[in-house]
Amino acid sequence: MHRTVTSDYDVAVIGGGPGGIPAAIAAARRGKKVILVERNGYLGGAAASGLGILGYLDREGHKALGGIAQEIVDRLTRMHGAMGHFRCPVHNSITPISPECFKIAAVEMCRESGVSLLFNAELLDVQVRDNHVCSAAVYGKCVETVLNAKVFIDATGDGDLAYIICPGRTITLARTAQA
Repeated sequence: MHRTVTSDYDVAVIGGGPGGIPAAIAAARRGKKVILVERNGYLGGAAASGLGILGYLDREGHKALGGIAQEIVDRLTRMHGAMGHFRCPVHNSITPISPECFKIAAVEMCRESGVSLLFNAELLDVQVRDNHVCSAAVYGKCVETVLNAKVFIDATGDGDLAYIICPGRTITLARTAQA
């Protein structure tokens, strides 16, 4: 037996990896009520797997990424969880990180920005009205949570939110002008 709760947000980010974390932080910093939903018991996705982060530098070694992504690396460096960016002939650059430090830094930065976190929650269903995603149901720890939001961001890495909607159907996942 499980219970169902409903929550309202401006922005719901599904997926707490390297794409979802900055998206959630950026929206919260703009004053939006944000929830970040992650299927695991920690944030980080591929970055929490122990693989280095790729692509901070371009082929010539110039900075290609900045913003919140760089803020995360700066925090990791202060925590002794990163050593900086190194050029790589295959990937342009690699940034070795401590996956455990990344998990900690990601949660700290989300909390500091006011992002609500929901761990161990798997996407179940999506409701669409007038060609716009209006709610998503997630399930974890015997609780089904229905998330109503103005904007949904699919940061699952596999496109789970988009796939559940209906293959081949045109849907507005995010209206960036209002985000």
